[in-house]
Amino acid sequence: MKKTRIGIAILASASLALAACTTTDEEVVDPADGAAATATAAEDTTADTTTEDTTDEDVAADPAGNNEDDVEFAQMMIPHHEQGVELSDIILAKDGVDPRVQDLAQRIRDAQFQEAEQMRSWLDAWGAPQPEDTDMDHSDMDGMLDPEEVAEVEAADTPEAQELFLDHMISHHEGAVDMAETHRDNGQNEDALALSEQIVRTQEAEIAEMEEVRDSL
Repeated sequence: MKKTRIGIAILASASLALAACTTTDEEVVDPADGAAATATAAEDTTADTTTEDTTDEDVAADPAGNNEDDVEFAQMMIPHHEQGVELSDIILAKDGVDPRVQDLAQRIRDAQFQEAEQMRSWLDAWGAPQPEDTDMDHSDMDGMLDPEEVAEVEAADTPEAQELFLDHMISHHEGAVDMAETHRDNGQNEDALALSEQIVRTQEAEIAEMEEVRDSL
């Protein structure tokens, strides 16, 4: 009788232990809890992504972030660049141009055409008038040629024209560098400031290159 009671007690203890283990296992691997956790994590990720996307779109679409110096810089640099394109086109249209001068003219033309178009798009985004719609006098900007000087380059034969091109373009670049440095000190728009820095860096290098070529013609 005593042995029977001991056996019953042992069986009861084993049953309780098994039930406890089963309950613990179910709590650890409960599929419902895992699915809920996964869904919550997915929702959090979606919410974070949506917030980030919205922020990026707002920044990209925001036309603000500029000041009067940015606007003036663009309104002045556009016609300055467009004259650089005009001079480059004149020399590129001539036969027998020194390959070094031709290469310089092509690079100057490509860069300044693209930059002028970029600045026009900024003025539109800023709600500012294009240079031709203002009463600004662009003829007295640093490095700008008067119409007679441009006509002289166009009328000259190739040897003289390429020398005139280099002489005028060196002065033209020096004027652009001065304008860009002024804007770099006073502007606000990050893209415009980056362009100013690029103009200073690129055109200073081209000035040195043009001086070297001019001395060897």
